[in-house]
Amino acid sequence: MDQHELPALPVPDLCQSIDWYLKGLRPLLGEHEFAEAKTVAEHFCHNDGAALHGKLLEYSRSIAPRSWLMPYSRDIYLTMRDPVTLVGNYLLELALPSFSEKYDYLEFTAILAHSAGQLYLEIAHNTLPAMVHKETPLCMSQFQGAFRATKIPHKNKDIFTFFQDFTEVHSFGVFCKNKFYTIKLIDDDGRIYSADCIRRALQQIYHDKGSHAEASWNVLSLAGSDRAAELIAEICQVPANACSMDIVNQTMFIVTLTSLTSMQQPLADKLYNSTDDIWAYKPWSITVYQNKVCTFNNEHTYMDGVNNVYLINRLLKKMADFAGSFADDGQTAPLTPINFVLSPPIQEQLAAIKAQYQKTASQIDIVRYVRDKLCIGKIKARKLNVDACLQFAFQYAQLKVFKALRTTHESVSVTQYYEGRTACIRSVSEESAQFVAALLNGAPQKQLSAMLAQASCEHVQKIAKAKDFCCFIRHAAGLEIMYERFGRELGIPEKPPLFSDAAFATYCTQYLSTSTLGNTPIVDTFAFAPVAPGGLGIGYVTHNDRLITAISFYRQDNANIVLFQHALDEFFVKLELLLT
Repeated sequence: MDQHELPALPVPDLCQSIDWYLKGLRPLLGEHEFAEAKTVAEHFCHNDGAALHGKLLEYSRSIAPRSWLMPYSRDIYLTMRDPVTLVGNYLLELALPSFSEKYDYLEFTAILAHSAGQLYLEIAHNTLPAMVHKETPLCMSQFQGAFRATKIPHKNKDIFTFFQDFTEVHSFGVFCKNKFYTIKLIDDDGRIYSADCIRRALQQIYHDKGSHAEASWNVLSLAGSDRAAELIAEICQVPANACSMDIVNQTMFIVTLTSLTSMQQPLADKLYNSTDDIWAYKPWSITVYQNKVCTFNNEHTYMDGVNNVYLINRLLKKMADFAGSFADDGQTAPLTPINFVLSPPIQEQLAAIKAQYQKTASQIDIVRYVRDKLCIGKIKARKLNVDACLQFAFQYAQLKVFKALRTTHESVSVTQYYEGRTACIRSVSEESAQFVAALLNGAPQKQLSAMLAQASCEHVQKIAKAKDFCCFIRHAAGLEIMYERFGRELGIPEKPPLFSDAAFATYCTQYLSTSTLGNTPIVDTFAFAPVAPGGLGIGYVTHNDRLITAISFYRQDNANIVLFQHALDEFFVKLELLLT
């Protein structure tokens, strides 16, 4: 199917959107606060909102089938000023593949790179099998940037370089022992170098004892965009450095070789990269550990988690199907050490950036919460929604530990639309709030069963609506864009009160930011940083009847996070009793 034949991303109905906004606010506010918020929202709906909505519909029709939301989606990440590893990137740690025992460390890494090259050519030649969900074709546009896109830090707003010609991008980068190299993966005739050739290049790198300069320049990607842009401009005044930076940005992906096993590095260091070699502006930065566990640190501007998991699944299948061999002698894939000439003052600034980054990153931590025997069979037997029950667990723990329910964000994929990325819901509903409060307070089982069923139905309805792109957060973003661009033309010189209302700020703040990859056995950990100051980031996957959750938090909340995990255990014990 031609991707342009996919339906265009719809603009939600304004009245429905406001209704979902108010439903999401209701369990978070007191009676007086909610009444005020309702008055502001309804006035917006019938006045400024109606004019802005009309303009958004007009704009959407004018660019169809392109997504009216795409510029905003990209700008979220391009305008972030903090280090990308703390605000935008996410981490996928893979489960150890069963075929890994057949190969040594460098053979395994070479097969990974070779298989990634095969993926690259599938995308280049439009032969990558289509993504489908329940026979519905999904948008594949994100994959065009998987290996050809790089975020470039600029003052105030970053840019995104996309190499249009596949022949421009033919090498991958390698960090090893604080040094950086490129290995040519695709030859001049468009063929992939064999895994054996790549392995020989990796051997040379791994055992290199030469005078190749340390890659202290990579700290720039941990500096925050404004500072990084300033220093990159200064460094690239030296022509050789400008050439080296172009080479780094044109790599397909970057692999880090390490002497550590995955167990020897804390999860927080894997995500925040306070110790690893990384250039954090690439969609794929892969660390291969000595025990052959891989982590993918993903720059988020171009690729969402669901799409990355699809590609990684393809990657692992190609690795498992590898039928090549390794020999003592033969050709070596061309490799190039990449150097930057850095003056002593620049080196001092980079050292200061690294020290400050490590200090900042040390304030955020991640714990991995695992729950075996989730009783998914019992949940499904009661015709309850599994994801709803997991969200209720997070709400129960939040209520027990923090004594209140605050805004909880859950991402929902909408890739059935052309250039669709994600919608989202506010997963706390009146029904779920009443259920978790009753469960916490020991209400009778019969009453709890009825409340659980109602809360699950409401959650399913929210997800279904979001799938149809009834999503107030995204809709409000589009309306704000219309105000910024056309407000005066529409007779709206002042920002509509809705956008500065305290209730609107409450709704938009992701105190609990949650995202799931569903039942994804290849991913052992899915992690990202907290989105709101003092908030939590919760990435979760299931492996059949097992829940694996990564909870990121500010260390000042460490005692509460211990209690939060105990509360999750308590919820699942109570849930199993309720389902028995």
